[in-house]
Amino acid sequence: MAITGLNHVGLSTPDIDRANAFYRDGLGFSEIISFAWPVGTPGADAGLGLTDTAASVTVLLTGNSYLEVLQFDSPRPIAFDSPPTLRREGI
Repeated sequence: MAITGLNHVGLSTPDIDRANAFYRDGLGFSEIISFAWPVGTPGADAGLGLTDTAASVTVLLTGNSYLEVLQFDSPRPIAFDSPPTLRREGI
């Protein structure tokens, strides 16, 4: 059985505008949607398994694959040299 596609990859970044420009303008991704949620959004907290989250999100498309770019404002991202978690910046 061959893998024929990838639905999406999530990327946490400290600068969503810079990341969006890189993928959109530099690599030709298309922007599908952008949105944000404030601290105190229960559905977002439950979906992420975290508390008091706030983030900006952009979903980009190339071919048949999506890239979800997130900038967490709360909780603050963990330093890259820490053990991997959902909040650590990177892929």
